[in-house]
Amino acid sequence: MLSLAASGYMKHMKRNLFIVLQISFLLLALVVTVTILSEEYNRYRPVAALNGEKGFAIDAYGYHGESAEQIAQNMQKVKSVISWGYGGFNISQDNRYCIAFAYPENLLSDYVPELQSGSWLDTSQTGEGGMDIVVSENPYGWKEGSQVELNYYDENAQVHSVRAFVRGVLEEGTEIIGAGIGVSRKIHGDYRDLYSTYRYEQLEDILILMSEGQVKKQGIPMTYNQTHFVIYDEDITKAQMAANERRLKETLGAGTESTSILHDLTEFMDNSNFEMQKKIFLYVPVLVCVLLVTVISLVNVCTLNLADDIPQNAVYCILGLPWRKNSLFSLIQSAITAVMSMVLACFFLLIIQRTALNAYIYARLDGLTVFSVLLILVILCLFHYLSAVWIIRRNKPVELLKNTL
Repeated sequence: MLSLAASGYMKHMKRNLFIVLQISFLLLALVVTVTILSEEYNRYRPVAALNGEKGFAIDAYGYHGESAEQIAQNMQKVKSVISWGYGGFNISQDNRYCIAFAYPENLLSDYVPELQSGSWLDTSQTGEGGMDIVVSENPYGWKEGSQVELNYYDENAQVHSVRAFVRGVLEEGTEIIGAGIGVSRKIHGDYRDLYSTYRYEQLEDILILMSEGQVKKQGIPMTYNQTHFVIYDEDITKAQMAANERRLKETLGAGTESTSILHDLTEFMDNSNFEMQKKIFLYVPVLVCVLLVTVISLVNVCTLNLADDIPQNAVYCILGLPWRKNSLFSLIQSAITAVMSMVLACFFLLIIQRTALNAYIYARLDGLTVFSVLLILVILCLFHYLSAVWIIRRNKPVELLKNTL
């Protein structure tokens, strides 16, 4: 049956190559769409849980609290505060300074920066005998599995050292949650304001990312001069919120207006949701249109091919092949089309990665994009097969042979 299906496929090669080319462009569009939307959702995910919450988000540039909760001291009806620590270390071998961020557990779970090697920090890691870190590019050759010794100062200006285990290395140009490094613009009023684009080759400052839990366990001091999300209880009143804003100004001190940007949390999340939806509505409709055109073309080509082959299929039926099993020829042929389309799409992706097109078309193969490609191919094969089944059921081999004779 496989040889007969392949023979029939070769018979209509021009039509089939047209469909292969069309499906390969569909797969390319799919990979680009999934890559862009998954990366955008990865940026959005750290704030997704804040939907429906009351509170505010503030960038406290001039504030240097010793814990995230200190910014909400003396406030009423505060359910939780989310922020991350900022600090630094000196490298033992040459006393070079490096910047460090310590993320709480929820950020470690919801935010994963791009890595060129290794793995992201795991909330289950205990840091026994030291702590786990992810590092940027560096002149020391640190890579996954490296052990380094870092120095830090306590509150009394005494020097201490800690052993750190490198779990991963950041990709150059990745977006990092945190201010004070790389390129950041606080102009959007949504989740994009959390990020800075970091490149070691431009800054030449080594960046270290850590778990806040491990940092506290080691007793390493950090400051909290970053973005704070203050979340209120549901039953807070407007009067209590106004009083909280007055206490916030007292906590931040003089120059609050020039050193901080305050956003109502509901407005911040409305802006974030709108931005995420805008990205979806920008790419998904185009992909859906390409998919619909491809399905229509696929069904038309299947109909034309089967119309040419159906007298021959009637002969196969007379020779002993059950009539309904003739649709398996189309299933095999659709699988051949799927494989050829996938190979051609991979070839296009390779060209994009190896040429200047890489600067204009952002596409990446990972688990999600591969799953999406396979799912689309299965759907297309199913349409092809069902079209063949429908056509074969509408015809009878005896009548076909009579008409042929």
